[in-house]
Amino acid sequence: MPLDQHTPLLFQWFERNPSRFGENQIPIINTQQNPYLNNIINAAIIEKERTIGVLVDGNFSAGQKKALAK
Repeated sequence: MPLDQHTPLLFQWFERNPSRFGENQIPIINTQQNPYLNNIINAAIIEKERTIGVLVDGNFSAGQKKALAK
């Protein structure tokens, strides 16, 4: 059954080791093999009319929280 065009999308990410990312980096894996962050960004571009949520959990630094807020 396909999703209704108004059904919200939610992406969830839990980062166990935020220190592997830089102080001002978004702590979501974004590599060629695992393009999680790119998938979220592309969904937001394609689904402009749909509500998209991103739930991110972990013990992040102040700089990482600021990068996520952008």
